[in-house]
Amino acid sequence: MLEGRLSINIIAYLKIPKSTSKAKVEEMLENKISPTKKPDVDNIAKSILDAMNNFVFKDDNQVSKISVEKRFALEEKSSDRSRRILNCELFVKLALCY
Repeated sequence: MLEGRLSINIIAYLKIPKSTSKAKVEEMLENKISPTKKPDVDNIAKSILDAMNNFVFKDDNQVSKISVEKRFALEEKSSDRSRRILNCELFVKLALCY
């Protein structure tokens, strides 16, 4: 289990609706259009942190910095970008704070 302060950067990739035009699909995949519907970014963060509690780190109060972004993708998935990272089952990566 990780100890100390942690930083987490989450990117949630949400599936593009089937009814979307080809022109809009391209814009969505280029991140020119972002999702503005549910799930809310705070709920995404809460779900991921709660799932990692007592498995990856002792408590989510260790997280001192968090970033959450929603993007469109052809399939739903989660990922993130960090400097120093630990890859977890949920496609989330943590950065140790120094």
